[in-house]
Amino acid sequence: MTTGSAMYSEMHEQPAMFVERAASWKQQAQRIRASTENRKQLVLLGRGSSGNACTFLAYLYGTISGRQAIEFRPWLATREHTERSDWSDCYAYAFSASGMSTDISSAAAWLRERKCFVAGITNSDKEKSVLHLGQASDDIMRLHAGPEKAVPATKSFTAQLFASAALCGIDITPVTSQASSCFADILKMDIGSTIADFLGTPRNIFWLARGFALGGALDAALKVQETSRVHSQAYSTAEFMHGPIGAVGREDRVVVFVDSDEPDDAADTAIAGLLNRGTPVVVISGTTSARHASPALYPVPFPDARWARAAIVALVGQLAAFEYATRNGLDPDSPQGLNKITLT
Repeated sequence: MTTGSAMYSEMHEQPAMFVERAASWKQQAQRIRASTENRKQLVLLGRGSSGNACTFLAYLYGTISGRQAIEFRPWLATREHTERSDWSDCYAYAFSASGMSTDISSAAAWLRERKCFVAGITNSDKEKSVLHLGQASDDIMRLHAGPEKAVPATKSFTAQLFASAALCGIDITPVTSQASSCFADILKMDIGSTIADFLGTPRNIFWLARGFALGGALDAALKVQETSRVHSQAYSTAEFMHGPIGAVGREDRVVVFVDSDEPDDAADTAIAGLLNRGTPVVVISGTTSARHASPALYPVPFPDARWARAAIVALVGQLAAFEYATRNGLDPDSPQGLNKITLT
């Protein structure tokens, strides 16, 4: 398939990006980590795709440290009664691909004023493009993923995932090399078309995943929301069984991501429950294991590091959203009413 779409091009730039930028992400992360080693509490800031990167980082940080990161809500920074709060024992990672998200920059500045150390993570290469986040931060980590013209974030999002791992102290260099190969293989597959065929004309689309992969599933849902004018939502596979499954029926479609090498009881339970409701289900996994009862199971190559599989989930979502939008006559690069930079 050939296309002049920016989103298409940017998705296909990801394998090379991982190899080219991994060393830089690792080096910058080491510098930032040295400035935060005496701080106890991690605070995460992000909206949209950047917010989904924060969810991924919260799982990864929690697994490594045994502590729960705070996913900060910028609303708090607008409350007058918080003027005397002290955040001197905290450090914050503020994610904004453009560096121009005003709510993230304002919240970062609010935290910094209260003695929190703030590191901004951005895809901007120019000082003037990170004016707001740069002014609000003590340090800046630049992703250097290259220009991203399409409104849906693709390479900037997966870059955020690997930068997040580096910020957790993981040696990402060998993992990014393996992930690059997996990405290249998936980009040659028809997985986007396969999922688009499966989705058809649904009432709702649900994306399920657990742990690290949830951040990727959340972004898959967001990509479809942005590009296709369809209600699309993601849940933790386990959380889905605590009520949301009750709203799902035959008119809906569910994509389940299984990123574990071991049996996933939560996925099995959700799949069985959905099939009992007559809901069409497709499973995306790294294995062809027959344990999953879904009649549609599609394997994709996974890197060995489980956390890195969140990027695979994100890529599958990107490809599905692109294919679904284009075959329905929509422009995935410029969705109606949306802009690359959201000012709130």
